[in-house]
Amino acid sequence: MFGALIEAVQRAVRLRVEGRSAAQGPVPGWIERASAFDLVAVEGGSTTLVLAANPIVDVLPEVGADELVRIDRTGVETFARLKRETPADQRAVIDGKLDALHHSDRVFRLILESGQPVHGVIGDSIDLGALARLWGESARVSGVAKFRPSGTLLRVDADRIEAASGAASLWSRLPTPLLRDLDTRKLTVPQGPRSGVAAVWGQWPGDESDEEFLDALAHVS
Repeated sequence: MFGALIEAVQRAVRLRVEGRSAAQGPVPGWIERASAFDLVAVEGGSTTLVLAANPIVDVLPEVGADELVRIDRTGVETFARLKRETPADQRAVIDGKLDALHHSDRVFRLILESGQPVHGVIGDSIDLGALARLWGESARVSGVAKFRPSGTLLRVDADRIEAASGAASLWSRLPTPLLRDLDTRKLTVPQGPRSGVAAVWGQWPGDESDEEFLDALAHVS
């Protein structure tokens, strides 16, 4: 039970500071420090636990109070809009020079032929020792591309990194979203006094009388 509780607290802290609740790789030390809590008491006759913890700004003063975000109606609407506009994750294959490896947080940087950098996270299934031999060499990264609301690449969560083979230029480019969710609200066009149904309501292109129109309709039917 405590294992699940600790994981939930760590995820909540990470979400509060980084804007995401989980990431590939081991839990960073700062999250463990910021997630520490004490079991103060267990209320008798119930399953309620009383916990105590220090504020994040006290445990991690480097984040600063100026980075705290106030959540109000405008903020919620902004988050909802960004969620709608963010393209879905998709599989991607990218070739480039493996320019940097960070062992502590399992982060890598790939440099494309164009000179553009691609940042990503090394999956748990990838052996860091074997990966070190590719440092500075051409590598092929396979994984899940994640995008910003603007459609630009945020990072790649790699599940495979190996020596590149074949034509590198074929894969040495930034992934772009293939499909984006359709915001149906953008299809709604407000009607005015001279647009939509209002533009044709009560109008008839001919000068026939009602009797002539009904007679013609009877012959057609």
